Amino acid sequence: MSNRLQPFKRARRRMGSALLLCTLAAAVLSMSAIAILRSSKLAIARVDARRTAIQGRHIADGLVQQAIAQLKSDADFEGEIFATDSAMPTARVVVKQPGKKEAMLSVFLYERSAVAAKEVSIDIDELKTKGKSKDPKEPKAKSK
Repeated sequence: MSNRLQPFKRARRRMGSALLLCTLAAAVLSMSAIAILRSSKLAIARVDARRTAIQGRHIADGLVQQAIAQLKSDADFEGEIFATDSAMPTARVVVKQPGKKEAMLSVFLYERSAVAAKEVSIDIDELKTKGKSKDPKEPKAKSK
């Protein structure tokens, strides 16, 4: 009688191993799916960060041009100009004049940022004479 029960025990062991292999395969597939989703999520975050950086660069350039236009109309201007109608409404350019012939433009993209995203030094004399001579030149801008 013991010979007759042997095949049933072997078959039962094989069914248990098949269940174990299926569980293992499901675990591997789910780990792969999680890795793919995480990778795509990181790629989306990377693209979003790059978009924000490019957008910030364009806003900073626009603020510098706006400050140069303000200095052309009022050479003694000192203060802040805000980019209220942009995607970053807290972005601002601070115009300081350490000397009579120079203006420092510091662009800050966020409200409480202490480090300027862009700094430009403008020669005021070149702004005043631009357009009056026969050979107009762009004002020299030293960017950091």
